[in-house]
Amino acid sequence: VNYERLVELKPDVVVVWEHLNNRLVIESLQQQLKLPTYFIRARGLADIPQSVRRLGVLAGTQGVAEAAASELDARVAALAGRKVEGEPLDVFY
Repeated sequence: VNYERLVELKPDVVVVWEHLNNRLVIESLQQQLKLPTYFIRARGLADIPQSVRRLGVLAGTQGVAEAAASELDARVAALAGRKVEGEPLDVFY
């Protein structure tokens, strides 16, 4: 993270995918830089559409977010219906 550039941009909020970021980075954003932080806590594909909806509310773009989230819901459902060969993976990135 380029902290200087981030502060320069003067964001209204910094969106952080909590489980993919180092805790020290998150703490720096909040405590040292005093930047407002919104956490996405998606642990699986099915959590992402809900995160998109919440971000839409935060950004004031609910209509666009709902359309994108609905499309993601459909795509996740289509994936869930596919027959998978082999052992399932326990990793999500």
